[in-house]
Amino acid sequence: MSVHSSKKSKRPWARGWSSLAAIIALWSLALGAVDGFAAGKMPYLLTFPAISSDSSGVYFKGEIWTAVWRRDIGHPACVPTSLMEVPEPEHGRTVSYGGDFFAISGDTLWWRKGIVTQNTYVLPDPTRGALQELRKAGGLDARALLVLEERMGPVVGVAGRVWFGLVLFDGLSQTAISGIGWFDLETEKFVRIYSAEIGPYRPRRITTLRDSILVLYASDSEKGTASRTYLYERNSGHFSEMNIQAEGIAGDSVLDIVRQGDSLFFSTDQGISLWRSGRPVLNYATLAVASRAPVGLSLRIFDAALRGEFREVPFDTLPPGVSTRIWWEEGDWYEVAVPRPVEGFVSSDAWKEYGHVWQSRLWDCAEEPCFARVEIPMRGQIQPADFLHTPLTYLGSTSEGVKVGIDAAWVRIDEVVPILVETQSVR
Repeated sequence: MSVHSSKKSKRPWARGWSSLAAIIALWSLALGAVDGFAAGKMPYLLTFPAISSDSSGVYFKGEIWTAVWRRDIGHPACVPTSLMEVPEPEHGRTVSYGGDFFAISGDTLWWRKGIVTQNTYVLPDPTRGALQELRKAGGLDARALLVLEERMGPVVGVAGRVWFGLVLFDGLSQTAISGIGWFDLETEKFVRIYSAEIGPYRPRRITTLRDSILVLYASDSEKGTASRTYLYERNSGHFSEMNIQAEGIAGDSVLDIVRQGDSLFFSTDQGISLWRSGRPVLNYATLAVASRAPVGLSLRIFDAALRGEFREVPFDTLPPGVSTRIWWEEGDWYEVAVPRPVEGFVSSDAWKEYGHVWQSRLWDCAEEPCFARVEIPMRGQIQPADFLHTPLTYLGSTSEGVKVGIDAAWVRIDEVVPILVETQSVR
């Protein structure tokens, strides 16, 4: 027996949440660091692909939920995106620096001084170093110089320079390489550095980090967005990839970055992170839920063919204002920890074969069944119920089979609010 693989579904926000204030009240439900719990690669983690900010806070925008970080609260909270007026992320093509305004388009930089004066600067021909890197990537033949295209962006201003991401494209081989460049405001000259090692990733965001320039390069595919983060050290001139996990940021891939004051906010494939100079990184992931009103928890049976129909049995209630950990997501349901764990039975034969899987946190679904069917004494009868990826605790053997403890039930996703939990990074 096995269940279908988890699938994300588009779903409207639950009815009855009439105002933003109702959600903000749940900020106080935030859980602390979960006993050294590392986020891991859980399919129910929400991601927030775009970050923007204003004077009120930082907004991590997702399709259904937006994570909001406000200084006066000190902890991020999830708010339905439909209820938010989220500021648009900066497109990165313009920057104000030193009292002047700079804009880029393709290979051209505009420098506006004051109201009247405006100078235009065009990138010169690619450098020898850039052409060497293009050859490493498999581009550039004798005719390629006629069809090379170079583009700048995004941009940031610091240390007397306007910095930008770079792309050099060879139209004949359809090969492109990426890099970093800057325009020196004193000499009015361009400098460019390319690297074939960046691969198919293109500059998406640029910002400053300590004495370095940080560039986020991203590549979209059918499997989602992958990224690489590079640092240019202004003092040494060293340009190399940043190990985000070594910096304490939880995740394998950065989706977006924004700076506010002396803080850098990262959106990753595992949640959101806050980096502040000289202080530990704070990582948060959607590992728990809570509700505004009492919400019914259910027992469920996955394999409808065994019973002839899909079954959902009322089981318990999640009280309002109480947060509970998510064990798994399946379709439109979360499997969550319950307020009152219960006892049940599995057959001795099933436990002998699968007990070592069922007692672990994440089951090895290469071994069937991917769910455990537990017989639970309930209201004078035996109720079968199915569970995934929640540890079954061995309580002993009886004539009825193996007795186990269960700390899980199912709740509809649109009836609860995701809670961002502080986690440790995976190193």
